[in-house]
Amino acid sequence: MIFISFFGIDQFLVGQYSGEHTENLANLFETDSDNINFVATNSMVFHSGAEQTSWNVLVTVKAPSKYKALEKQAAEYLLKTISDIALNFTLTFEYFEEGSSYEHLNPKYPRYVAAPARGDDEYDGSMYQVGEDPEHDEEDECECGCHHHHDGESCHCHDEEEVDLSLGEDLDPNDPNDIYLGNAFEDFEKKMEERSNAMNLDDEDKK
Repeated sequence: MIFISFFGIDQFLVGQYSGEHTENLANLFETDSDNINFVATNSMVFHSGAEQTSWNVLVTVKAPSKYKALEKQAAEYLLKTISDIALNFTLTFEYFEEGSSYEHLNPKYPRYVAAPARGDDEYDGSMYQVGEDPEHDEEDECECGCHHHHDGESCHCHDEEEVDLSLGEDLDPNDPNDIYLGNAFEDFEKKMEERSNAMNLDDEDKK
């Protein structure tokens, strides 16, 4: 088994890279593609206090020692292709004895979850409720200026922005346990002046 680990890069970029390069790397390592796995950790790389995500990436290849003879050609390929997803990166190879690797495969299930076929995740319009092709559907402009498909319904673009104007109508302003919705700083300076005057009067009385 060969593991290619990435540190300090967006995980989805590694997933995309895996889909595009697994077969080629398997050919370079002269092994089956089932033996190539990618690891994308949720990690960040720092240098002198600055985050380096996708700018300076660390890549480590761990493989059985028998593949060391093929390191140079694999390195050349990785150096060329990883540069498409990272500005700068360091590539390191680490080897282990094949007898030091163990695995368990459940006979009831395939070894890997199959990747979706190309186009499977493309929108086909099946969830469209109006019954027309969204790409050719007429668009109207609602009062708020949003463009939306004409389905005869009112615009709900900004429903989440509606404010509940009834908030606080049941609150008692004299109840100290209720939330105060007024202006806490109303007449603040006037109250401070009155308090200061009262304190000065107290000082004079004490004299």
